[in-house]
Amino acid sequence: MPTTKQKVSEPSRSLDAQVALFMGWKFSAYVSEDSKYRWLMRPPDGREGLVLEPPKYSTEIKHGWTVFEKMRDSGLYCCLTIKSDYNYVYDVTWVHESDLEHEYHSIGFSVESAAHAICLAALAATSGASAPKEVKDGT
Repeated sequence: MPTTKQKVSEPSRSLDAQVALFMGWKFSAYVSEDSKYRWLMRPPDGREGLVLEPPKYSTEIKHGWTVFEKMRDSGLYCCLTIKSDYNYVYDVTWVHESDLEHEYHSIGFSVESAAHAICLAALAATSGASAPKEVKDGT
């Protein structure tokens, strides 16, 4: 029985903020709320002004899908694919457009939501590294 397991970055507002940076949002300023600092973010189009939180990319597919479309439309990836099995878990694979070997990359594990998988793929693809994860001793 294996003694290690992977723990992936869970869907969260923190993950949404990381994805917002990928989507072109900018951190602008912060405000103090009961002595707690919160960053204000400016959307890429700037039409909404400053907002406290970006869209819920990692939990709502309508927002997660915009991330997938940005990856697709960027021209940096080909063969961008969402996979799901009979257990309803999701994985996303992609090939970097400049990869002459046409090597497929993946988030490396399956998650329970398509929106979450898309977010992890966007971060992994742009960093050139694996998706956020920790390896912990399973004892």
